[in-house]
Amino acid sequence: MAVEVITDQRLVINAVVLSDHIKMAGLEMSSDAKDTTTMGTSGWKSFLAGLREGTLGVNFLNDFAAGSVDATLWPIFSTGTGVTTFTTRKSSGATAVTNPEFGGSIVVTQHKTGATVGELGVMDVQYPTTGTITRVTA
Repeated sequence: MAVEVITDQRLVINAVVLSDHIKMAGLEMSSDAKDTTTMGTSGWKSFLAGLREGTLGVNFLNDFAAGSVDATLWPIFSTGTGVTTFTTRKSSGATAVTNPEFGGSIVVTQHKTGATVGELGVMDVQYPTTGTITRVTA
């Protein structure tokens, strides 16, 4: 297995490429563990995977220019359901087996602004996914 340093991650939210404004983006996926233990499991618990969920965590460098971070996320957060699409992959190169693209829908449940004097304006957010997450390799 090749170990890599990620320096060119791609993140698209609501069809806007925001890669040049992220310090980190991570998609965490998990499923509930449903206990299926019975008397016949020899003293060991047994489980099946239940409902799945995901969270897209992003550390943005905030930008209020047209077509950038705030202009993309604020309208989604402040109106309607807050649901929009996303895709992410480890590099801006073509989607491939070695550069899979994950995508789906997120609920924009947070919006932040502000900074400490002399520091970068950052927005560290966690957006829950809604519906199926896809993984594309071609």
